[in-house]
Amino acid sequence: MTENNVLNHAQATNILSEMEEDPVITSSLSQEKEKVLALWMIVAGCLSTIGCFFTMYRITKSPKKASSYDRIMFALSGFNMITAITSIMTPFLLPTDGPSPRIWSIGNQVSCSFLGWLTQLSFASVSYTCALSFYFLAAIKFRISMDDFAIRFEAYIHGLTVFFFLFTATAGFPLQMYDAMNVGMSCWIKEEFPKKCMGDDCIGNTVGWIFGGWIIFVAFVALFVNHLLVWLVIRQKLNGVRKGAETPSWAIRIRRSSNQALLYVLAFYLTNSTPVVLRILEQRFGFNDPSREHELYKFLVAHSFLVPLQGFLNTFIHARPNYLKLRANEYPIGVSFWLA
Repeated sequence: MTENNVLNHAQATNILSEMEEDPVITSSLSQEKEKVLALWMIVAGCLSTIGCFFTMYRITKSPKKASSYDRIMFALSGFNMITAITSIMTPFLLPTDGPSPRIWSIGNQVSCSFLGWLTQLSFASVSYTCALSFYFLAAIKFRISMDDFAIRFEAYIHGLTVFFFLFTATAGFPLQMYDAMNVGMSCWIKEEFPKKCMGDDCIGNTVGWIFGGWIIFVAFVALFVNHLLVWLVIRQKLNGVRKGAETPSWAIRIRRSSNQALLYVLAFYLTNSTPVVLRILEQRFGFNDPSREHELYKFLVAHSFLVPLQGFLNTFIHARPNYLKLRANEYPIGVSFWLA
């Protein structure tokens, strides 16, 4: 065998070994189904972007001085907008050379890392939703004034939230953490991290828990416990009102605040439950395989639409008290309907 033949044989062997190490895995979804997933992501992202813009506009243009509630809502809407914009860009910026190329993808590893950075940064919306829940608990159960809440807690809420998620999002770049997920359309921390790891050497799930899983767990528990405590306080206070007597104004206000808090809780659970379920299906039930995506198609449609939608739902919840005042003719004459 000549020297050139030996070299060609060695090169062919290397190519075959690389193919065995990195087998091409394709999604089991048809192109039409991939289009449906992408369109739902884009539609929900556009709705949420518009909703977040109006919420932030209303807060900045409100004639009253901004409170802790307003500032938390402004930050929450800002990070919800990041989630929404990420959802709009994702179908196009996914890598064409990823484990499961998508129909409209024109991106590469750099664009996928950018999506992963935005996704990690958007986890701050979970932290702010949790902070909003504690705000209602402090106001209703412990009767802490807005000024006192701002002095004692607000700086820590904004400082720690922004620092942690900006730091972790940025740290993912040099560590090359972000990659296209095997199931669904997204880029974040895969189970197979570091790349080409095998079995117990993979730490993607642990890193994902440190970067974002813990805050979702805390939020799911805290929102339930906090609103339960608020409900118990409301029930105790309203039991003191005599049956048949006219409901006092303070009882109406506190009930409205409780209902407002409940709506934020429900919006969070509705839009954040599907990512948790999808992660469980991947890690515990063997669905971390693009060839099984067709089994989850209906769930993935709901997931694609609901994940970016929190900002859109929060827009109506935030505007609800003003709508109730308008309906009861409690707003001053001359106040713009849309500003209200």
